[in-house]
Amino acid sequence: MTAKTRKRLAGTAGVAVGLASVIAGTRVLLGVSQPAYTVIPLLVIYNVVMGAIALVAGAGLWASHAWAAKLACGIALCHFAVLGLLLLARVMGESVAAESVGAMIFRSAAWTAIALIVGKAEQRPTRHEPASNSARDQL
Repeated sequence: MTAKTRKRLAGTAGVAVGLASVIAGTRVLLGVSQPAYTVIPLLVIYNVVMGAIALVAGAGLWASHAWAAKLACGIALCHFAVLGLLLLARVMGESVAAESVGAMIFRSAAWTAIALIVGKAEQRPTRHEPASNSARDQL
């Protein structure tokens, strides 16, 4: 599989995860959907904002923009940080729905996988690209 194909697959996955977050979160914020569990409004806003950022990252990955790989890593790190806060809140006795924790575990894992796929794509030269552009590495 070429680096371009890997980036396009990662970009497609990123857009799918981002779009799902934007749609689900917006439905809750607008009152169209009312989950049967405790909703943390700030978490829903976070998910919608990060979903929009994920759409940008996914499109950037599809187009093989270098900044998109860094953004994918940043998204994964943000999700892990929020997951940590959710778990800490649960341990401290706050009402945090298992669905919220599960969704954040999914987002964290998905964006970690996306970042790893893109990282691997950037490390592996394709058949059409030289292994290195540096004159020092050519020696």
